[in-house]
Amino acid sequence: MSRSLQTEQRQQQSEIVTLAFPASMLVPMWADEGAGRIPVMTLPAIAAALVAGWFLMRRRVSVVRDVAESKRAEGEN
Repeated sequence: MSRSLQTEQRQQQSEIVTLAFPASMLVPMWADEGAGRIPVMTLPAIAAALVAGWFLMRRRVSVVRDVAESKRAEGEN
């Protein structure tokens, strides 16, 4: 197995563990009758807010990038 393939596999395993740990914390949070359930129940709203913010910022970054590219092109001419 090549060194880069081993590194890629380790990185993938690390990503899985990184996602599995917070997911495993949802079970005890849900089992908590009181304050633990509120964050679990609001996860869809939090996820929707993150996705909406990502799309809004993506558009803004695109505009800034286009302006920077046009200024760079004007400077080259």
